[in-house]
Formats: sequence, C-alpha cells, structure tokens
Amino acid sequence: MALNRNVVKSIQLTLTLLCLSLHTQSRTYNFFTEIVSITAFAGFLIIIVGYFIAGAAPSRLEIFYAIVGFAFFAAAAYLNFHKFYKAFDSDEKTFGFIKSGLSLLNAVAFLLEAVLVWRD
Repeated sequence: MALNRNVVKSIQLTLTLLCLSLHTQSRTYNFFTEIVSITAFAGFLIIIVGYFIAGAAPSRLEIFYAIVGFAFFAAAAYLNFHKFYKAFDSDEKTFGFIKSGLSLLNAVAFLLEAVLVWRD
C-alpha cells in the first residue's frame, strides 16, 4: 500500500494544531525558544492549510518546504525539551514534554514528505 501525500499532510496538520494548542499551555519564557516554536507551529500551519486550499506547489518548492519544516520542528522539539528538562514537576512541564514529542514526530513527518516528493 502506497503512502499518500494527503495522508502525510493530514498528519502534519493534526500534529501542528496539537503543538500550537499545547504551546499556549506551556510557555517557555525564553525569547529564542518562543520565536522558533511559534514560527514552526503557526508558520507551517499556514503552509499546510495552503496546500489543502490551493493544491501542491512545484516539487522543488515542496521539497524545500519539507526540509525547512523538518529543521524548524526538530529545533522546536530540542529547544522545548531542553527548557522543560530540569523544570519542577507541574502541568506546564508535562505539556512541554508532550509538545516536544509531537514536534519531533512532525519533524519526521516532514522528512517523510520530502522523501515522498523526491521519489515522485
């Protein structure tokens, strides 16, 4: 069974929405971490929704978006994990770890999308 790009995009959209909603519950109060996280979550939410509205872009541009998305979500995952690693136990720490894990899963989904576009 071939993996459809629409399925991967739907997974990316779901994970991005979850990360964005968890971001409101687990603020890092670190300017750089906040900028990288909100750029990854809100910026790529716009790009993914644009894919569903207007259709696919040229394949080189899609690969570029996928690689940049991978980099941003991997960086957001690392920075959020690093911030909440030594924090005191609280709901905010739990939400931060979940947000970090979902960001990492989304980074893998972007990498998978780059491979799927490249193979086509």
